Amino acid sequence: LPSPPTSRIAGTEVPITGSDKLRWIDLTVPSPPSPAPASPADPFVSVPPRAASGCHVVSSGRDSQRYLAWRIHEEHQNVLEVIELCALKEFPSSGLRLVFQEALCPFAFMCESEGARRGESVYLLYVLTISGVAILCNLRSPFSYVSGSILSQNDIVGFNLQTHIQSAKVTAVKAKPGCLVIGRQDGSICCYSLGKLAPSSPGFSNELRDDAGIGRLWTLMSRTKALGPVQDIDTATVNERELLFVLHLDGSLRVWDISSQTKLVNYNVHLDDFEGQPSRLWVGEADDDQELISLAVLHQGTMVPACDHIGVYAFSFGAGERFLLSPEPSVSAVPLLEGKIVDLKISTEKLWILKEVGPMLYEIVQYNSDSEEICSYVLQEDAISEQMFQSSESALDDLVWTADSVFSSMKEHSFSFISSMFLRRLLQPGVNHCSALRETLLEYKRFLSDSEFQSLTTSGLRKEILSIIEQEGSSQVASSTVYHWKKFSARYLHNWCWNNRPYGLLLDTNSEVFGLIRKGSFSLFRCLEGVEQLIYGSSDDLGNFIGLGMKLSNDTDGETLIEVLRCMGHINHLLGRSSAAIYYESLISSVISPDEVTSQILKILESGFSPQSSSPLITLLGTDAYVERRQTAHKSQRKFSVEMLLSFHKLQSRSTSWSAVFDVIDKFMKCLDTKVTIQEFELRRLCNVNSALVVQATSQVARTMFEAAFDLFLFLSYLVGVGGQVCYLFRVSTFLSAVHMRLSTLPPLQLVFISQNNNLR
Repeated sequence: LPSPPTSRIAGTEVPITGSDKLRWIDLTVPSPPSPAPASPADPFVSVPPRAASGCHVVSSGRDSQRYLAWRIHEEHQNVLEVIELCALKEFPSSGLRLVFQEALCPFAFMCESEGARRGESVYLLYVLTISGVAILCNLRSPFSYVSGSILSQNDIVGFNLQTHIQSAKVTAVKAKPGCLVIGRQDGSICCYSLGKLAPSSPGFSNELRDDAGIGRLWTLMSRTKALGPVQDIDTATVNERELLFVLHLDGSLRVWDISSQTKLVNYNVHLDDFEGQPSRLWVGEADDDQELISLAVLHQGTMVPACDHIGVYAFSFGAGERFLLSPEPSVSAVPLLEGKIVDLKISTEKLWILKEVGPMLYEIVQYNSDSEEICSYVLQEDAISEQMFQSSESALDDLVWTADSVFSSMKEHSFSFISSMFLRRLLQPGVNHCSALRETLLEYKRFLSDSEFQSLTTSGLRKEILSIIEQEGSSQVASSTVYHWKKFSARYLHNWCWNNRPYGLLLDTNSEVFGLIRKGSFSLFRCLEGVEQLIYGSSDDLGNFIGLGMKLSNDTDGETLIEVLRCMGHINHLLGRSSAAIYYESLISSVISPDEVTSQILKILESGFSPQSSSPLITLLGTDAYVERRQTAHKSQRKFSVEMLLSFHKLQSRSTSWSAVFDVIDKFMKCLDTKVTIQEFELRRLCNVNSALVVQATSQVARTMFEAAFDLFLFLSYLVGVGGQVCYLFRVSTFLSAVHMRLSTLPPLQLVFISQNNNLR
């Protein structure tokens, strides 16, 4: 995991292995008979084009629930990709790519057909083209179509909205089984029974209007009050009633009963003094116990475009024959410091928000309405950036200085060792992404056809990448090798982020499934394990110890552990993750011994970075940059020495003795155990989505434990180095042996997970 943000971490992203290697089955969808579409310069549907995605839960009786995930790419607005997910099955190797004859509105809805024959699944897909043609497709499951084929006209139902008497442009669209709802620029709402009735049947279309009963005779008068354009629409089921929530540009929030076509609520969100204009709407599931339904409204900033505001509205409802929805909701605001909202999911108590905070920079936060607490999630790009030493400029400096010190006496092995370390990280599941890697190779003029690239084995990829680094002019000097790898990794990270931009969130509150649909992959989120909460949680939060079973005697022990963790943090801040990476590589290669690595790293802790030769670094960085970075490293070393001295004094003052400190360390060491066994894995070959996620998540936890154990190892070694200040050196040596054993056993365990994931490649 990368360095924690200011807010508490709620969880971390776990990539689904293989989701970047889908084989697409291309299926052309012919246009249904309709009048000529509008010109692209003036589309009938005025919903702005953007990348879009969604996920729909499909009930399957005795089987586990299935999920239908779809996405539309901004650069290919006429193409819709669909995959079918099931937790108890392996992640699909192929998906369905539907190619339409014109661009689509950034919307789709999928559900299971009720009229399918026994033993056969048929999915209904609702889409809307920018010319105003609503299309319903019947799709067979599993997707056994032949790539390049054409969907039969018998499986397509189309209806042109421009033929309707109400011809104002479409500004919003929503669908539910058997119904397509359209919002228009003039504020009108119309429901079409697409999938339930034929377009020519009576009652196929119904406009929702304010007038009722005898008032319908006064149609002209009832429409004198103009409404703002419809901004967004959402649906929800409350007390077995299908409700329609409609947001207008003028702030009107209207709730309709679809079956009776009556308006239940008319509320204006402008009354709540939110800055910006209302633009999007999300409705959560109804809470029957509390008799509440919550919704969120996005107010987009006009004066400050980069700042959005979210208002949360909770409506109470009553049960019984006379269904009532409260006319005045309770209102609360979600504090957002920066960023533009990409997607949002809402439940009764929580909101999950995907934000874009900069070019290709995203955040996911979780907001609790009751406690008003904001938590964050660690995204994949953050973890990859940390692993590839791209999280900051200091990460590169740390690696350059450390590598230069470690390989001062064996320069002939520096290139192979450092390259092996980078390749191991680059090609592991969760980091390796086919499209990103191929684009990076192309930037280095490695022109490979689709078949050539797909036929490359892991060994072949390693050779291609190594030849690039060699041709960049990398010498046997460690700092030069690191520099060229840093450039390659920076290009790869940029391509990874571009090919994996987050499109939308995936949420199933009933099954507690929370995930992310990206441009080129899919992933789910997991909560942090106990030891991760301890290491990456608040440094002053004693509550993190409760779930770890550490059995600390009193608050003093908790404060002592916090100070020990702070010491480990000082070491990590000085060295970065480069030292742990080099030590890890030394455990699984024969180039240099782990003892030699730790010896050189301890010298850095005691006296600072000391490059053996400044010439290669000056050549790479320039004289001024080199001098500046040497000064920065020197200041960091002085700060580290002072911080460690202060922490030692705090440990002495807070504990009755150093023996008590070691008792606390002993309890912490017992937490650094994965407690994972792989039983009959090779025989059973459990390759479903759940098992793949467990493998990937356990690998993440193992890496965190290894890095924590290594920081503890350096802390204890540092204690030995300043032995004049600390008694009980014999016990410190005992701990060092124990931690060294832990470090020697954790990497092979992690390698098993990574190896198993590579088998799924």
